[in-house]
Amino acid sequence: MSTSERAGQGKPETIGLRLASYDRWKQFCAYLGGGIAALVLFGDLAKDSFQAAPHWMRALFITLILVAGILLGRAFFGYVFASSELTKKQQNDGLKDVEPVPDDPWFKYPQVSFVCYWIAIVLGLGAAVLLCIAAWQT
Repeated sequence: MSTSERAGQGKPETIGLRLASYDRWKQFCAYLGGGIAALVLFGDLAKDSFQAAPHWMRALFITLILVAGILLGRAFFGYVFASSELTKKQQNDGLKDVEPVPDDPWFKYPQVSFVCYWIAIVLGLGAAVLLCIAAWQT
């Protein structure tokens, strides 16, 4: 199956559907960014617990948040770039939204959808570390 076919249907995916999909993934990235911001806020609120926890736990929490942020930037950039390239191609060639996605490597799904899931996993780990820090007894 080519990358421009809808999964399981064998029908070509249209430009409009692909652009809408990119927009949904960009929204998902925004939600994950909100999750990162929430963990940073909770980390700030738990600063007394951070002082009581071992240094390695603080370092682990900060590392997880930084990794999530880097992955989020990569995922969001991939969708924004692919969307803008497809929109440029559509405008330059006079393609309509109902036409199939051109078979061009620029318009394949950016290999970042799995990154969004990894961001969610890293955020979950960060939340778990934050809970451990908050519960830490000296």
